[in-house]
Amino acid sequence: MATTPDYPILGPPRLSAAGFAALLRSAGSPAAPEAAACYGAFTGQGVDPAVGLAIFRKESSYGTAGRAVRNRSWGNIRYGAAYPLDSGQFRIYPSWTIGAQDAARLLRIYGTNAIRPGTKTDTVQTLPYVWAPGSGADLYGDQLASWITTW
Repeated sequence: MATTPDYPILGPPRLSAAGFAALLRSAGSPAAPEAAACYGAFTGQGVDPAVGLAIFRKESSYGTAGRAVRNRSWGNIRYGAAYPLDSGQFRIYPSWTIGAQDAARLLRIYGTNAIRPGTKTDTVQTLPYVWAPGSGADLYGDQLASWITTW
């Protein structure tokens, strides 16, 4: 079971827009020039931007590693017809802002426990069991919570 705090996906921002942008800049994120629009994508859906940022860190080291470098994806989202897919069936976005908007849209669904009815997914500790299922779900949630606590 998780040993770190838990945070809801939906709620007021735990990070200011300036703090969000500063974290992206300090990480050397290619999304940093679009920080304000990405922040707005999360707040516009009622998603705490710290949750979106923590997922971005976990999934791609803020867009500096893995598929996200090419795909401009905040969450390594797979499948669907709304965006083109790469060879691994991961969505490809035309900008970091559009990637953040799609991640925020999906996180809103998780935040209302509606992604898989009957399954709790509305916190950073419960989200990974559906978002990134597997033996590492406990660690995934603990890392998200730890980073949010630090920020």
